Amino acid sequence: MANERILKIPITNYYASGDYTANLLIGQQKTPVNLILDTGSSTLAVKSILDEASGYDPTKDSTLQTTTYYQEITYGTGGWAGPVVNTQVIMTDSKGNEIGLPTAPIAIIDDQEQNNMQGVDGIFGLAFTILDNGNDLSAYLEQTQPNNISTYPWPFGITDLSQFNATIQSIFGPNLPSSVNILPFFTDLEGNSVVANKFAFYTHRSMVYYPSESADPNSIISAPLNKGFFILGGGEEQTDLYTGNFIDVAVTDDEYYNTNLISVQVGNSAPIAVTPAQSPENPNSIVDSGTNGLSLDSELYNSIISELVSFIPEFENMISENNGGSGEPITCQNDQLNLANWPDIKFNFQGATGDTVTLTCTPDTYWQVNAFQYGNSVFNISPGQSPSILGLPLMNNYYCVFDRTMGSTGAIRFAQKAG
Repeated sequence: MANERILKIPITNYYASGDYTANLLIGQQKTPVNLILDTGSSTLAVKSILDEASGYDPTKDSTLQTTTYYQEITYGTGGWAGPVVNTQVIMTDSKGNEIGLPTAPIAIIDDQEQNNMQGVDGIFGLAFTILDNGNDLSAYLEQTQPNNISTYPWPFGITDLSQFNATIQSIFGPNLPSSVNILPFFTDLEGNSVVANKFAFYTHRSMVYYPSESADPNSIISAPLNKGFFILGGGEEQTDLYTGNFIDVAVTDDEYYNTNLISVQVGNSAPIAVTPAQSPENPNSIVDSGTNGLSLDSELYNSIISELVSFIPEFENMISENNGGSGEPITCQNDQLNLANWPDIKFNFQGATGDTVTLTCTPDTYWQVNAFQYGNSVFNISPGQSPSILGLPLMNNYYCVFDRTMGSTGAIRFAQKAG
């Protein structure tokens, strides 16, 4: 529509140790908060300055409207709980242009797991409504605090997620309060015709790049490899960010960005067949900007490792000598690698038109050099469970447009990055 706008927003992987963050402005005072951009979740959540050294101060927000809802969200690592409120939310670019809504649902993080969201003020989930679930405490609040039937201020005087869960269990037993879906911020923007139903990422790294042995925070933040762009409401029009044609991967269901991975090929070896998805709602893979590695189904992971060892026999020793198998990432010194000898890894997907399309993960993205510290390299593929989580190392190879208008459930469009 004519009213839809586009913002090209600078992003960085520095503050979230590899995941990309952008600044949003929250509340009447337009408090700046630095949030992880996550296609693997849907909730917009911010820390409260009342509980953290930085964040949003709801007590000074004249636009805040309370609700009777709360949310508890858990991720692959970490989790939190807190009240849902409605307030002003804005995104801005480097020129001061703004796109937002005068009122939108956000969750205030009150109870969380230890070390959750270190270095950032919260998370901006970009997936679909089905993942943005909460609970309605109306009946409980009417009984316990009839003069303030709302979840803000937070009625639970604890700050730990496990204690919160124990409290909820003791109050409600197996019958939790009625569930509700909260409208995700991006869906809210698109539904109000503020932006088109798409967004895009331009990234280089999945781990923070250390440009020198003596690099200070300012030089790390300013390193071009640690920067990127998030395109709110657009994608294909940013012709300075990509070259050539797009490869379109089908989104098979609008929950996560569910995809159907058919096979994986290491170099010129035979393709490794992937266990088919059980259904569109139960995929064998998802594309997740909030994961800074490739967490692959353990069977697929083991097959890929075996193929890599056949190309690079010394990789077997690197695995055993450098934390492989201990749950920690495989690491080595840069001078132990000759990336020119390592093969590409090709991921074959169901395309948006039903064909098979191929995305290539290059050695310089599944290995991240100068990561953790200068001179150190990290292997960014790890064993996990199904579905395989295809995070930033795959996205880093491309300019990625999440176009939710293609077909019935959308597509992810990949083009060769410019620059």
